[in-house]
Amino acid sequence: MGPGCDRDRPRRAGLIGALGSADAGLRGTAAYALGQIEDPRAVPALVARLKDQTPAVQVLAAEALGQIEDKGATGGLVAALGSDDAALRLAAAEALGQIEDPSAVPGLVKALQDKSSGVRVAAAEALGQIEDARAAGPLAQALSDADPDVRMAAIEALGQLDDVKQAPPQLVSALKSPNPEIRIRAAEALGQIEDPGTVAALGAAMSDSDVKVRLAAAEALRQIDSEATKPYFIAAMKDPSPEVRRTAAEALGERN
Repeated sequence: MGPGCDRDRPRRAGLIGALGSADAGLRGTAAYALGQIEDPRAVPALVARLKDQTPAVQVLAAEALGQIEDKGATGGLVAALGSDDAALRLAAAEALGQIEDPSAVPGLVKALQDKSSGVRVAAAEALGQIEDARAAGPLAQALSDADPDVRMAAIEALGQLDDVKQAPPQLVSALKSPNPEIRIRAAEALGQIEDPGTVAALGAAMSDSDVKVRLAAAEALRQIDSEATKPYFIAAMKDPSPEVRRTAAEALGERN
């Protein structure tokens, strides 16, 4: 039976009522349980708990709203991004990513400037989950963030966005990052975007000193439909890595 079945109605009503209890522990337990039930009829009451006097209850309410995934919670969660409590801002950003409501994009874009790096990571990840192309520019700017986790989250999010036809220059530049993990993520994201204008940059990455970067670049080029990729695959047939050589050979076979 679904979350709204008659058998669950008394329990659900009791839990929603418990959100108004004078006992913070009971309010928190009720919020958690309502998240497990995933009934959208609990959304208004949970949104009200985002302003609970107890911070832990606020966080549990935000997490529950993320589990329910109802767009009726978007406004309250976006407002919670402005809280003084970093834990609530983090939970709100994560919940908005689960809900995937495009109307949350402006609030999440603003959260990319949050003073907490954890919130900035969560905001970038949420924007990737929402997949709205309006986030492309702000996520590209986030590639200059001082925190490498934020940069990696922004790179991954850029690869997830819908209708991005031209790769941001900052993402292409990330192929030259001193951090090999960032170079790998950048290549993967560029492969998802499939911009023929990035062929030369990805081709250059196939000469990277890190084999994982070379392999990611080869896989990315494989996803781009352009004859300009062929010379790079031909050159990669001499790569010291058998995996890179195999990827290059398969790509050439697909193009012949």
